[in-house]
Amino acid sequence: MAEAKVIGVLGFPVNHSQSPEIFDGFFQNEGVIDWKYERFPFERLDDFIKYLNQRPEILGFNVTIPHKAAIIPYLDDIDESASNIGAVNTVTVSRKTNNQLFLKGYNTDYYGFMCSLDALPFIPEYAIVLGTGGASKAVCAVLRDRNISFVTVSRTPQIGSQIAYEDVELSRKKTRPLIVNTTPVGMLGFPQKHINISIETFPNSAQIIDLVYNPVQTPLLSDCKEKGLTCMNGSLMLQKQAERAWEIFKSNA
Repeated sequence: MAEAKVIGVLGFPVNHSQSPEIFDGFFQNEGVIDWKYERFPFERLDDFIKYLNQRPEILGFNVTIPHKAAIIPYLDDIDESASNIGAVNTVTVSRKTNNQLFLKGYNTDYYGFMCSLDALPFIPEYAIVLGTGGASKAVCAVLRDRNISFVTVSRTPQIGSQIAYEDVELSRKKTRPLIVNTTPVGMLGFPQKHINISIETFPNSAQIIDLVYNPVQTPLLSDCKEKGLTCMNGSLMLQKQAERAWEIFKSNA
C-alpha cells in the first residue's frame, strides 16, 4: 500500500480542534483512502519547520492559534488575498528537487466568515470585533469588503481603530450591531472563560458570532441567548474554511 498523504492542523494548543473529524468526513465522502489528517501541537515554529523536514509525506497543514500571522515569515509564497489580510490559515507543502521545502500560504478563514455573515438573519449596521489576532484580520477584511464599519477591541489598544474592553458601549447611536469574538476566551482548555464586556449594554437587535466552536455554547453565547439575542458559534466558519482548504490541498497533491 502506498504511503498516506498527510495533512494536519498546526497550533498550540490544538487538542480542541475538530478539524481532524471534518477532514475524515471529507475522506469518507469522497472515498479517499490514502490521506491522513493529524494534529501538530507546536509552540515554536522553528521546531515545526524542522519536523516538516523530517516528514516528506506532509503535503499541507491548517494553521490555528497562535500562529496565523507568525507563520508568514516562514513562507516562500503567499496568496494575494492572504497577503492583504495579513494572516494565513492554510499552507501547502512542496519540495524542490533538492528536497528543500516550499511553503505557500492561503487564507480560507475569509470565506468561512463570509458564509457566517451571510447566514445571519439581517445585515449588521456596524461591528465590534473582539481580538486583534489572525482570525480577527480575516473577519475585519470581510467587514471592510462588505462596507460594514467596525472597531477592534484589544487588551492593549495601539492604533486609532482599536479600543479597550472597558470602552465597549453598545447602547448608543446605531442599532443592529454585530459582536464577533475572535479570541480563544471560552474555548475548551483555555483558562479564561468570560470576556470582560457587559452583556447588559447589548441592544435586543444585537447579533453575536463567537468563533469558538468547542464547546458548542461558550459562556458568551450562553449569556447572550439568555438575553434573547441572535447567536452563532464558529462551527459554520470552521466547516466552510475547511471545505475551501481541502480543495487547495487536493490541487497541490
